[in-house]
Amino acid sequence: MVMILFCLRLHFNSRGLQTFRKKVVEMEEGTLIKVVENEIIRNLKHNNLTALEMAELIDDYMKDQQKRGIKLEEIEQKLGVTKRVLYKYRSILKLPKETMAKYKDKLSFEQMSIVTYSVKDKARIPEVLEEVAEQQIPSNELVYRVAEINDKAKIAKHLQFEIQRQQLWAIGLKARVAKLPRDQQKSIREEIEDLVNKLEGV
Repeated sequence: MVMILFCLRLHFNSRGLQTFRKKVVEMEEGTLIKVVENEIIRNLKHNNLTALEMAELIDDYMKDQQKRGIKLEEIEQKLGVTKRVLYKYRSILKLPKETMAKYKDKLSFEQMSIVTYSVKDKARIPEVLEEVAEQQIPSNELVYRVAEINDKAKIAKHLQFEIQRQQLWAIGLKARVAKLPRDQQKSIREEIEDLVNKLEGV
């Protein structure tokens, strides 16, 4: 019954679930659960639902599964995603409605969920969301900004990890450049030289 109710509720919220309306009440509960799982998997790949609709769908599904004694590890396996992804969706549901309304069209799900999931001082979330919206901080940079907000010492660790990752990439780059025609090698090496000059100023 819980599964039926939340599927019907989402039907009224989303064009993407309109096909549920007639079928949902006729399904056996086990079949319905599988349909919901497939709907979550499909939307994780294709983003037919809004982030809020997905968050509601995932939240209702997880509550239902946990009531049945299904462990989180089993839910991860069924949906093919990590608990981090699931919790990031659920974290945006904790935003006040007025805050969600303010930022849902200004920020991507990834931007919003990084803040709601990762900022430790939850009282600062509206302030951080406003900063992200004003400065349009991309997701890959926002991770570092949130790390700095949580603990300034951690930003150095993040940067060190990123530098190490780039060093590994550079090792592979050398071999790939060597296989290029000479004129292309020259062009790439000029770009690398420009990058080195910029890094000297860091």
